[in-house]
Amino acid sequence: VPFDGFLDEIELFHGRLPSQSVLAIVNAGGGKCKEYCRVPAVTSFCKDKPTVTVCMNIVNNTNAPQSYHWSLAGLPVGPGCTVNGPITFSPAAGTVTVPAGGTSAPICVMITRPAGFTAQNATSCFSFSYVDDLTGVCRSCTGTLRADNTCWCVTPSQPGVVTVGRFPGGVAGQPVVIGIKHPCPPIELIQYSLTAVYEGDGTHPDPLAVSLNGLPPGEPVLGQLSLGDDEEAEVGVLVTYPRAYDPAGLYQIVMEADTDGDGITEIVSCTPIASTYEAEATSGVPTPDATAAPSAFRLVALPNPFQGAATIAFTLPVAGDVDLSIYDLSGRRVRSLRQGRLDAGTQNIGWDGKDDDGRTMASGIYFVRLQSGVVRVQTKVVKLR
Repeated sequence: VPFDGFLDEIELFHGRLPSQSVLAIVNAGGGKCKEYCRVPAVTSFCKDKPTVTVCMNIVNNTNAPQSYHWSLAGLPVGPGCTVNGPITFSPAAGTVTVPAGGTSAPICVMITRPAGFTAQNATSCFSFSYVDDLTGVCRSCTGTLRADNTCWCVTPSQPGVVTVGRFPGGVAGQPVVIGIKHPCPPIELIQYSLTAVYEGDGTHPDPLAVSLNGLPPGEPVLGQLSLGDDEEAEVGVLVTYPRAYDPAGLYQIVMEADTDGDGITEIVSCTPIASTYEAEATSGVPTPDATAAPSAFRLVALPNPFQGAATIAFTLPVAGDVDLSIYDLSGRRVRSLRQGRLDAGTQNIGWDGKDDDGRTMASGIYFVRLQSGVVRVQTKVVKLR
């Protein structure tokens, strides 16, 4: 059909857009923002903790690097915010440069507990604002702090946005991990659910695009965890986008649990995720080089504690030779899981709880050790009966 009219605005995106994204842009009227921020929707303030750390990211989907000034401020009491927002942030402001089609490194800020933030499940809100130094355009997004006065302390293990790329057959997905501590007696049991929640207003054409642990998109992961005095564990899921990539669809992995025993589940932790499945430049960070710091190597055991078998998930910033092994408390290597060269990216390797001779290991604490070049990382895993 011939075009009869005029073009009022052209939207340029640094990446390929599937048809559903084009439709979302059209339906949005003014178009999608090429610059936006990501903030965890809810962060729990643990019992007796004077501060909490929250990490944000700025996404730049323009075709050129951009510099930004950012700042934080507390919000007044209002819908969803029962206590006035925090007033002390460290740092309270800063600058960052984000590459074209890239995501900033996590901007992590320590927030001091707001005044009057004492009641169980009280909420306090804050705003993260940023200004494009070139255009002068100011945008913002908000986050919520939740007071948890119980003996459960739930915090994300990964700062900022977790990127989820393309996974070949047989690879389970990108790990998203939540740390859980129980700093006081007695032993308690917590039941939880993990869900991928769309950040938008419900008009997204496929709000169930994210799969957790290989389940059908939209299905939650359910579990339970028992911890005693001063014990801790990690709970996580393996995330994939089985229906390909949509840059207009932003999700958070949300953990819900009833920590105070009132029969009502609350959101206790949120981790923003971003897909790099089909357009690596749109929301991925630059690929690290061979000088990557040890912190670039992510190693986690899921579930932890575990019964029967566990998945050892790790991320290599660059391809290289690896040695992945299990050690007991005496430092003796009991199982070699993988030796040889692996490609860069996320790897998932199973451990059946047995040693190299096929014998089932006793319950207890073990250490998973990953060696790649001069870098060595280690994590603790607890095997139950």
